[in-house]
Amino acid sequence: MMSNDGADPGSTRPLDEALWRSVERSLTDVVLPAVDDAFARSTVLQLISLARYGATRGIDPTGSRVSEIRALLRGYGVVLNGADAAAVYAAASAFLTGPTDDNAVVARRLRVRSLLLDHLADDLAANSVLMKGFHGRLPDA
Repeated sequence: MMSNDGADPGSTRPLDEALWRSVERSLTDVVLPAVDDAFARSTVLQLISLARYGATRGIDPTGSRVSEIRALLRGYGVVLNGADAAAVYAAASAFLTGPTDDNAVVARRLRVRSLLLDHLADDLAANSVLMKGFHGRLPDA
């Protein structure tokens, strides 16, 4: 699998995905069958899962998530103490936990909570390949 990385249309540089897939295949087809020690086998399974994750993880969603949460909070009048991810997540946490009897605020909190849960579900799905490896299973098992 040869392709460019967007910088040079004539590049024959392999994509990161192809490199990670090569590592995964080597570990799965060559190393794993030769390992008898339980601890070493567990380590190889974790490395196979890490290679699969590296090949499939996509771009880091943090920036777009923070922008989405920031926009939602600002739309609800929340004042943020900074623009970085830590400040946005702290503001979301404070927004979700403050006292209120206002049904409109409760509805807004549910929307913020729902968005954060969607992000968590996406992370769990993307990281499930790692969890399998750390439970002693191949990614496809």
